[in-house]
Order: sequence, then structure tokens, then C-alpha cells
Amino acid sequence: MKMTQLIPILFAVGACATTESNLNRFPSQSPPLTCNVKDFGALANGQPDTEAIQKAVDACKDKGGQVYFPPGTYTSGTIRLGSNMTFHLDTGATLVGVRDSSAYPSQNPPTNNSQLLNCRRALLYAESTDNLVIEGPGVIDGSGDFKEWQDVKEAQRPMAIFAVQGSGLRIQNIQVKNAAMWAVVLMETEGSKVSSIEVSSLNGNTRDGIDIVDGSNVKIDHATVHSEDDSICLKSGMASGLQHVWVTNSQITGSSVANGLKFGTASTGVLKDIHFENINIAHVAQAAMALESVDGSQIDGVTFKNIQYSDTGTGIFMILGWRGTQTNPKVGSISNINFQEVTGVSSKESWGSALSGSEIQGVVYSPKNITFQNVQMKFKGNDQFSQGHLPPSPPEYQGQYPDPRMWPDLPSEGLYFRHVNNIVFKNLKLERIPGKDARPVLLPETGKSQFDAP
Repeated sequence: MKMTQLIPILFAVGACATTESNLNRFPSQSPPLTCNVKDFGALANGQPDTEAIQKAVDACKDKGGQVYFPPGTYTSGTIRLGSNMTFHLDTGATLVGVRDSSAYPSQNPPTNNSQLLNCRRALLYAESTDNLVIEGPGVIDGSGDFKEWQDVKEAQRPMAIFAVQGSGLRIQNIQVKNAAMWAVVLMETEGSKVSSIEVSSLNGNTRDGIDIVDGSNVKIDHATVHSEDDSICLKSGMASGLQHVWVTNSQITGSSVANGLKFGTASTGVLKDIHFENINIAHVAQAAMALESVDGSQIDGVTFKNIQYSDTGTGIFMILGWRGTQTNPKVGSISNINFQEVTGVSSKESWGSALSGSEIQGVVYSPKNITFQNVQMKFKGNDQFSQGHLPPSPPEYQGQYPDPRMWPDLPSEGLYFRHVNNIVFKNLKLERIPGKDARPVLLPETGKSQFDAP
């Protein structure tokens, strides 16, 4: 009886025994292809390694390979990246942009996006790539302090990373600093994600941090940005626009001349279904949050949730207008904008926060359906404004470059609304920093707006 029971067990063991023939039947998966840039001739000695790095990229792309940078400082001009590859800068590895404009040829991606007027050159360039990963923990240094790049147009200066079209891009766990133009630019990409990234661009005006230009399904998570110009900026330079964007768990630590979170100024196509959540904003010269539709864009369905800001010029700036010729205005729209759980102090300037539409040739264009829920805002005020010495309503928007500086002396110390329809306040608290400013903290222009404050 016992022997009968053992027989099937012995057969089972024999069937699973490891033999040479069994190993040959189930070969192990080969390790991923790794292309060490030094194996392709990179010297990391201060001389340009452009050719060697490009050879490593070309050997790895479309094969699931990894371009690997061991510790060292590598100097390069434009590198064209490919699909199905990883560009990996290890700890202690730095890729530095060569200080030579001729090393960054103008790119001509297959699009008529208006922002190509600005976006032509880059240190890392990815065109129509799928499943590309750019990662650290190393550093990309754009050499933005190069004297030749201080006072020339944006299109003549290289971005640190420029990805146009394509899908599945990942930029992660990396430092990007000292860009000569906008630091990280994603144009018309699908399903991209930027995560655990530090961006620092401090060497001149028009140095944005992260710019998303058209596209869809883009996520930014755990980003830290310190920029001269706009820190995280959403733009549209074509009719298809930008939709389904999430910016979460991030911080803006400074913008010396511009805004923290911004829509525009380029605003051609729809900007829809945009979410900002769990973001800290500090030391921003202008607005913590700016929404600008001045090129015909429909900005629709935007949520700012759990936002804290401090030491800014103002909290919010919103403008709906038209900066083209006045003979045939093509004004867009701003609608369904929600500010939830927002807390902040505007201590740099005494501007107040303007939310305004426009009256053009007798027609009023109004942002609509704006909600403030659990919002606390504190404003600096200005002691020169006393009873009898209050500023008048600002002039209508006339197509100038839109930012809070165009209306510095609003008739409200806090929130100022004009040509805005259907404002809902739910637990709104406005305070002034102690002073003698006699302006009201909330001022709707009567007769032009409809307010509901339950």
C-alpha cells in the first residue's frame, strides 16, 4: 500500500527535475542592453562628448536599451533621443550644455504650433518618440549663465529638455538647472509624466521652469521649481489645445519676475480639465495663480485645490480678452474655475487680485461660474489709500501683455471682479495685513456681475 502511494510522487519528481535539456527549453531572459557612454568614447574631460553620446543613444534606441552615464561631467551640444530607451544619469553624473550656439541646431518638428517661434533649440531633443525615459539621479546643467545667451531671443537659446509629439514620455528623479531658455518643455505629447524633478533656472528673464504646450493626459508630480519667469506654465499654440492635466504634490520656491502657476500667455486652443492639487507657492513676484485667455482659448474646468502661497505679488490674476486686432476680435472664454482649500498671503505688493473680462466694441466678454470654497486670502494693502483718495476702476484691457502689473492700483485691496458672471463664495475669508488702507477687501463692479454668496 505504501509503495503504491509513492509511485505517483516519484513520477512527479522526475518530471520536474532540472536537467540540461530542460534549461535549453526555457532559456533565461537576456539582461537589458546597456550603452555606457564611455564605451562609445565619452571622456568627461571638459571637451565636447556630443558625438560619443549620440552614438550611445543610436545604439540603444528602439531596443529597450539604457544609455548610461557613470559619475563624471560630460559636455555636449544637442542630443537627439529615440523611442523605447532610457537616458540615465547616475549619481555624480552631470550633463553640461556646451557654451557654443552652433552646437544647438534649430529643430523643425512636424507641427505648425505657434510656440515654435520660441522653441527651436535644445540640449536634449525628443521628436515623435514613444516610451522614452529621461532619469537621474544625476544633473542636467544648461549653462544658462553663458554671456552670449543673456540678451538674445528665446528661439536662439537652448532649452534643457524639449520633447515634441510622441507618447509615454517619463522624466523622473533628476535635477535640471541653469537652462538658457525654458527648462523642460513638453509640446503636443500624449500620456507624459514628469515626477520627482528639481528645476532651477536663475540666470535671466524668460527662463520658465516647466512648460506644457498643448497635448493631453500629462502629469506633473513631486516637482520643485525655482525659476526667473513662470514656474509651471500651461500654454496652447494650436487649435487642438491642452486637455487632462494633473499637477500634484509640488512646490514652487521662487519666481523672481513672474508667476507660480500660469495659463498662457500663449492661449490659442482649449485648455480643459486641468487639476492643481497639494501645491505650495512662495516668493513669486506676480501672481500665485494666473489664468489668461487672450488669443481665443477656451479655459474650462480648472481646479486649484489645497494650495498654499506666501510672499507673492498677488494671489490670483484672471483676464479674458483679446490681444489681436480690434477689428475682428476672437475672444475665447473662461468658465468653471474652482478654488478650493486655498490659503495665502500676498505681501510683496499692494495690488489686490483682479478677475476680469473685457468690453470690446460694446460687447462684454465675461468669465463665468467661478467658485471660492474654503478660501482664506490676506493682502498687504497700501497706506496711501485713505478715504477720499481711492483709486478709480482700471481701464479696460486693451491688448497689452497681460499680467498683474498692468493694473497695480485696483479699487479693492483684496478681490476685484469686473465683467464676471456667477461667482459663488462658500466660506471665503479676506483679511488685510494691518495698515490704514481704506479700500474694501472685496469689490464687484455693480451691474456687470452676478453674485451668489450662500
